[in-house]
Amino acid sequence: MAKIMIIDDASSVRSLLQKTLATAGHTVIEAETGNEGCDKILKNKDIDLIITDYNMPGMDGLAMLAKVKETLGKQPFPVVVLTTETDERLKAASRDVGVIGWVNKPVTQETILSVVKKLVSMKKAA
Repeated sequence: MAKIMIIDDASSVRSLLQKTLATAGHTVIEAETGNEGCDKILKNKDIDLIITDYNMPGMDGLAMLAKVKETLGKQPFPVVVLTTETDERLKAASRDVGVIGWVNKPVTQETILSVVKKLVSMKKAA
């Protein structure tokens, strides 16, 4: 199965995602802030997928992804933003830092599992 990084300041969201993904057989790494997420991503370069919130204290999700991309020279992981934000300008800006999916909260377990299955299979096919 896949190694998935979850970055969200809401413990309830992290808990739901962790339980859903672990039950499906995935390995999950969690972070609460953009800064913590950035550190963990750079230490775990074998991640298959990142699911991140946009709005977080300190460093937002897109700033975190920009820092990862700048440090690594590219965005080596598929990234999904899971957020309440619906601004089309944010969605457009997110593509510049490697985001390939944008899912609005609240989200169902079925939606998360569907998105993860699709993106992990795309990464493995590449």
